[in-house]
Amino acid sequence: MKSNQSNWTRRTFLKSGSAVAALATAGLPQQLLGAAPEVKGQLILLDAAGLADGPLTEWKNAGTLAGGFSAPEGKVPKVETVEGRKAVVYDGRSTLQSSFVLPEQLAGSKPFTVMLWFFTPRTSHHAVMFSLGARPQVCGEFNNNYGGPGSAAAFNGFGSAALGHANGQPANGAWHHVAYCYAGGEDGLFQLYLNGELSNQKKVTLRSVAGQPLFLGSGFDTNNKALFHPFAGAIAGLQVLDRPLAAREVRNSIGMFSAYGASPADGATIQGSEVTLRWSLGREGAKPALFLASSEAAMAAAKALPVDKIRIDAATGTCEFGPMTIAIGDRFCWRVDQATADQKDPGSLWQFQVSTGPASAPEPRDQITNVSKINELKWLPGPHATAQMVFFGASAEEVANSTAPLARLDAKSGRLDFKQPLEPGKHYFWRVATANGDRPADPGKVWSFRTVDTPIKNDLTFIIATDQHYGRDNNVEINHVVVTQINSLAGTKYPEKFDPGIVRTPRGVIAPGDLLDKGYDPKTSQHKWDEWIADYGLDGTDGVLGFPVFEGIGNHDGPPLKSIPRAKIRERNKVRKGLTEISENGLHYSWDWEHVHIVNTNLFPGDGPDDVMGVSKPDHDPEMSLDFLKKDLAKHVAKSGKPVIVITHYGVLGGMADWWTPEAKERFHQAIAPYNVIGIFNGHSHGADFINWKDILTVHCGTTARPEYGHGDFMVIRVTETEMKIIHRKHDGWGNSRVVAINTPAAFKA
Repeated sequence: MKSNQSNWTRRTFLKSGSAVAALATAGLPQQLLGAAPEVKGQLILLDAAGLADGPLTEWKNAGTLAGGFSAPEGKVPKVETVEGRKAVVYDGRSTLQSSFVLPEQLAGSKPFTVMLWFFTPRTSHHAVMFSLGARPQVCGEFNNNYGGPGSAAAFNGFGSAALGHANGQPANGAWHHVAYCYAGGEDGLFQLYLNGELSNQKKVTLRSVAGQPLFLGSGFDTNNKALFHPFAGAIAGLQVLDRPLAAREVRNSIGMFSAYGASPADGATIQGSEVTLRWSLGREGAKPALFLASSEAAMAAAKALPVDKIRIDAATGTCEFGPMTIAIGDRFCWRVDQATADQKDPGSLWQFQVSTGPASAPEPRDQITNVSKINELKWLPGPHATAQMVFFGASAEEVANSTAPLARLDAKSGRLDFKQPLEPGKHYFWRVATANGDRPADPGKVWSFRTVDTPIKNDLTFIIATDQHYGRDNNVEINHVVVTQINSLAGTKYPEKFDPGIVRTPRGVIAPGDLLDKGYDPKTSQHKWDEWIADYGLDGTDGVLGFPVFEGIGNHDGPPLKSIPRAKIRERNKVRKGLTEISENGLHYSWDWEHVHIVNTNLFPGDGPDDVMGVSKPDHDPEMSLDFLKKDLAKHVAKSGKPVIVITHYGVLGGMADWWTPEAKERFHQAIAPYNVIGIFNGHSHGADFINWKDILTVHCGTTARPEYGHGDFMVIRVTETEMKIIHRKHDGWGNSRVVAINTPAAFKA
């Protein structure tokens, strides 16, 4: 940064630490446009390279729409040099508004390409870098954020579609180039490129409305005449075209001309022994030179294969070579150089390996921690197996290095009778090594499982994991990571100051709503529900999750008559094991774990639509959950003093807690005041927080899907007769915690 940087710049760089070198990402050229050919047909072309340092009141458009972007009074960004590149710096309060409005040429479902150079010292929860139009009209918002209610992490076609980066958000502290290419029309292909590489794609239908101004550095809400999620970072250039650029055009526009799109992908392990190499030419009219070798060292002496052995599609620039026969276990290196009459483009080294065919699909499942008893070990034998050996032991190292198998089996055996006694609360490890005849053997992956802890009466552990939002960004993959972590958490040590013990076997997982991102969408909700079920299951045996799940409804799950999750929960409650009570409408329910009574009130404990505030009342109907709560507590707790936990989606205090009326909250408190309520746990805000409400602890339980980490978070709760301990489990370890003293009446003590 230059020494005359703004206060915002100094502050955010101090918080974010030293910035990564601007050119470290993907070998991007330092000059914004100078290293690349001109892209024809640009409606908007902004390049900060020629701007003078200091406040920027107007940025002239060099594209065919002419005009420019001006700063409203009091919202002026600054021009500074950021990590070696001249850029316009936004402080989270500034913006630029176009002198022209969104033309018919780009509106509706018309095709377009938007390309941006941007830099962020840190990523915010919401940040609109550029907006084609303004809310509440349907518009297109081009974002860089975590993803959250109302916006996706990379693009939000407000009212129509959303898309995020498949591999999480771009790293902070470095310059990035992002390209959004929309083919147009109904279910047109929308492709998202990050630094020249395809990041995500899906078919969408955009419906932006012409006649609204464009904003650079924020979105805009015309109803409130206010900026919408302004950006805090730097923008060095913007290009907008009325056609979708192909992958090669996107790459060429930022000075990338080498061959790309390797298949098999670099670093891949492929199945089978026959492979065809495929790639795309990075420069129009270039001739490829293909080099093959068995190792990186051997590549230096490799000679180019004859060009006539390569099949080239002149129209698309895609190339093929093969098929080739490769022995299993072999490692393979290849490179594609390119040449034209006056240009040479050296290629990257790509590598792949042919799988040796490991055994797979272990039972007990790998890393599962609730195994009570096993009579056999099961697996799927490797495809090339001629013989197998099973190794078993008390540590991963022991099993990995063992040469003394528990059993020797033939090629087809996929099970082994198991009669060894297992201790409670202990990890065990095993692997299946595969002999492949005269071909390389496969040593097998070391799998593990943990037996359940010896039960201790009134010592209860459970997990609250909320706001999965299946259907947003890459949330299927993110939730799968979290579910796997939950499965393997038992046996993990707590922080010593919080609890000197370990996480004991959980009784189950509670999921307080927003299971789907659009549970009301008839086109997608059933499929997304099936994805949620595949991961979370019902009773701990039918999904990836190894524990029973007790789920509820959130606002994203949809209104009463359109919600797939609402309908499915009613069906699941009929067969859900261990319930104490189910509401007359089948949606709300309660159960008992040890000495604790738990009530799921779903969206929030209210009477009806009139208790909703700030959003559509009928769409957020709590469906008489407060009435159920009153009846349930009167029937199953009464004057016993039994500890009670209430589960709800909306919070009472804290982030995003203003979706139901103060009057409804007061009626809720009156309903639970006579009882020994030890905690209220909610989702919705995606925050992780502990807030006291009147005389009761309320807990915001985070979200299982944080795209910026490729992971999520959840709460682990342990309740004994004398205290409730709650601790936040983050992607990188333990977070904040709270310990609450509780009173368990003698009638419920062990």
